[in-house]
Amino acid sequence: MPQQYNIKDVKSHESAHDRKVKELEEELSTTKYNKKTQGHIGLVKAKLAKIKEEEKVFLLKEAVMQLQ
Repeated sequence: MPQQYNIKDVKSHESAHDRKVKELEEELSTTKYNKKTQGHIGLVKAKLAKIKEEEKVFLLKEAVMQLQ
């Protein structure tokens, strides 16, 4: 049986997602790019991409659940 999402779960997921995205974007904007930091910046960008992809999947699952 598919997992049911309620409004409270969705709102808490969105706020946690938004908070994490803001933190990572802030870190990217404040970190200078040079040879010492380029690896770290790459990891932060990868984390940011992963979080955004997970959010897309979550929203798609939510939309499918609403259609059923």
